[in-house]
Amino acid sequence: MIDVDIKYLKNYDLKNWGEIKINEFFNFNLNAAINEQISLLPFVGFPYQSNDFKPKLIPTGIAINIPIGYQLIVKTNPELILKGITILDSLMVLQKNKIIMEIKLLFINFNSDYYKLFPGEKIAIGYLQKINEIKFNTKL
Repeated sequence: MIDVDIKYLKNYDLKNWGEIKINEFFNFNLNAAINEQISLLPFVGFPYQSNDFKPKLIPTGIAINIPIGYQLIVKTNPELILKGITILDSLMVLQKNKIIMEIKLLFINFNSDYYKLFPGEKIAIGYLQKINEIKFNTKL
């Protein structure tokens, strides 16, 4: 087992959401740390795309110190995937021995309807994965 430092930011509702805990599957939930509901507009696709469409960057209210030799992997909450909502990419920068910036996730709505994201809604699942150190050889 490894120790991981976590920082709850001012937009994290510790009273209502509780502390981040690792579950029996060795992952943890991430919530939408927003003050009011957000509408995710549907992505219709080019060339029919509405000018109003924009992916939304959703804060989680936490920062995690990722240990050297590990990476943080974030997956969309399966309940959201079934509704056509997904993370485009996890926007996290790994820095050795430093608390990283707040974990924020870029969401897109592939459904044909608007989706309302509510404060505190479970939006993702995170876990740490051990990675191997690599060395590139220039011999070809």
